[in-house]
Amino acid sequence: MKLLQSGDRHAFLTYFLNLLKGDFYSLNSLTTSHLRQIAQYMEELPKQEVIISIFDAMLARREEDYVDFIPVIEAVYLSLPEDYCKAILESLADYDPFWVQVIDRFDLF
Repeated sequence: MKLLQSGDRHAFLTYFLNLLKGDFYSLNSLTTSHLRQIAQYMEELPKQEVIISIFDAMLARREEDYVDFIPVIEAVYLSLPEDYCKAILESLADYDPFWVQVIDRFDLF
């Protein structure tokens, strides 16, 4: 990630967020470490874009596939800046308490 130019990194991060919302199975080959490293660059995108994308990804997985999705979203969520996490958690509290309970069980190292 750090070897990419800013515009290329922005394009990759946007693509990554779209995979989270849609076909997160494409990310299964990535390790938790890879996911965390990618998420650390999310501050380069507009904050609202990241929050909405992750929020949408979580809500899309509420009914199905959520068990397979939990390790992916945990790695990403725990690597986001704290204010991003708070905003996501506050939004989820209003829409889907299920994910609030899931987040509460994330291993905070």
